[in-house]
This record gives sequence, C-alpha cells and structure tokens, in this order.
Amino acid sequence: MSYEAELMDVDVYDETDHAQWTDLRITAEAIHAERSKSRTLGMTPEQIEALIANSPIDCKECMDPIDARRRVLQPGVQYCTDCQEYLDRKKRVNGFNKH
Repeated sequence: MSYEAELMDVDVYDETDHAQWTDLRITAEAIHAERSKSRTLGMTPEQIEALIANSPIDCKECMDPIDARRRVLQPGVQYCTDCQEYLDRKKRVNGFNKH
C-alpha cells in the first residue's frame, strides 16, 4: 500500500496531512529529475538524441511500453515508472537490511 493510501486510510486525515504528502512527493520527483540530468551532463544534444532513439520502448521488467515522455526526460531508461519505483524501494530495503 502506498504512503498516500495509508495516510487516507486513517481516521484523522486533514489538509495538513495532504499538504505534507504532496510536499514529499514533489521533493522526491525533483531529486529524481536532478539525478537524471547528471547522467547526461557533458553530452552533446546529438548524443542525447541518439541515446533516446536507442532507448528501449518496452520495460525490461514487465514488457509494458515505457511512456515516451519518460524516455525523453531520462535518456537510456530501461524500466517503466512502476517497475523503477519497485526496484528503488527493493534496493532501499535491501540496503537497510545489510547492516
């Protein structure tokens, strides 16, 4: 269950909770976008276009189509948004359990 779904499942849910959830989501998206930019830093526009053109159209994990906007914003992406989020969560959980 997502954090937002858990949040809405509680008895006391107000605008402050929603605002905090929205802030967390926007911050996470901004961090992800900045990290993506660093992958193409120093590349020429032609190199970035070639990377986008050679990016897979289907997700490596679930084989569903990867959104074209995602492929443009994150050249070289291999996974759809859902699969990438799942893999990131799995990596964080496994990283925390290694200590």
